Amino acid sequence: MASPLDLGDRLWCQGDYKEATAVWKEASSNEHPAIVAQSHYRRLLSASNLGWALHGVLGDASLAECPLNDTKCALANVDRELFLDLMGLPSDQEYAKELATKLLPHLPAEATARLVWLQELEPSALSAFETLDGMGECFVQQNHGTWDKGPGGAYIGFGLYGGGQLGVGGSMSWTQPNIDNNGGQLQSSIALTTQYAGGLFLSYTSVGDRWIQINSNVQRRPFYRYQQDTPTFHLIETASLNLRPGIRWDTGQAWLGPMTRWEQYTPDDIPETWMGVGLSSGMMWKPFDTLQVYTTGEYVAWEYYHLRLDTQLMWIHPSGWASLIEFSASPNTEAPWWRLPTVGGGNVLRTAPAHRWRDEILPSAVLEYRWKPENTLGLVFFSELTYAEDALHGGGGLGLRIRMPPQPYNTMRFDIGYGDSGWNILFGAEEFFRFGFF
Repeated sequence: MASPLDLGDRLWCQGDYKEATAVWKEASSNEHPAIVAQSHYRRLLSASNLGWALHGVLGDASLAECPLNDTKCALANVDRELFLDLMGLPSDQEYAKELATKLLPHLPAEATARLVWLQELEPSALSAFETLDGMGECFVQQNHGTWDKGPGGAYIGFGLYGGGQLGVGGSMSWTQPNIDNNGGQLQSSIALTTQYAGGLFLSYTSVGDRWIQINSNVQRRPFYRYQQDTPTFHLIETASLNLRPGIRWDTGQAWLGPMTRWEQYTPDDIPETWMGVGLSSGMMWKPFDTLQVYTTGEYVAWEYYHLRLDTQLMWIHPSGWASLIEFSASPNTEAPWWRLPTVGGGNVLRTAPAHRWRDEILPSAVLEYRWKPENTLGLVFFSELTYAEDALHGGGGLGLRIRMPPQPYNTMRFDIGYGDSGWNILFGAEEFFRFGFF
């Protein structure tokens, strides 16, 4: 008798992710605890990050209700390890292989499909069976044993901020994959502090070799301006809209499209306004597994002249060595001062405070050694250097990394360093720099 999960597996294999998730959701109310457990592990594929723990707990709770020596429950245990591993969560693949092998005399077609997933058998091994479950049919159809992870589920994030001239505040972000049922992704976030700094961000990106991205935001952004080593704090009101059609190839992507931006600054209760219309462009290219080039450009021709170019050369080696070289330029710009290239506060430099250095031409470099880059706990030794305002500035320090699944997104970063600006401590998520995705 076919499992209620089979239809969902077939739909998922065909790329009908929404329909497959609905079938698996219905299977979660099945009478057999093994089917319930298997449905929850499959629903991890489309669950939000907040839902991962829920479905994991519900799946494990259903397994705990299984009768002793029930072969369907044993198969559900195998599926647990498979889907947890697919999501980048802790799993035991050796246990899955051992258990699937023991199930061959009892559930031969189903166990064979799992061993194909585990690359212990070739997909051709499934041709020996007249009847296959949804997973087995998928592998035969695809002629390989790789299960599609799909577009993923929503990612919901929260943040809190306290201290300094921004006051106390918080932020919330929401990323929804496959928002258009065609792989497109919607990203949104909102942030606000008691000093009315913050903003609203909205972005949509389609998929395919030819894609389009629409970015919009309304912000009240904090900027620091240094004069003779003394910072002054400013809140700038901005709004922008970018339309970026682009192309994608195996090793990179590029884009070019129109943009418009409005900004207002109110010193001494007298508002000053800038309105710009122009083009934005960019390219990300990864010619080797260890090397990536990322460059962006912005050209404003009305109502003022502004050209801004930023290029990053990033090298990350499996041994733990990594480097970042960045060159930013905005020569002869008519834009307001906060549009000049800047470093500090985690923007290229960690040992300098936010916006410490600005210049029309700003080259910078960072060198890191990431000790045990694959371990849950790791250390990072770093040094950094920039040339701004006719002088060299830099420093170095030590960082702690706490890496949790799924990687590479779920890394907590704690850095402390000393440079010509003094001591600085920085906290953040993810590695200080990492390769982008396309």
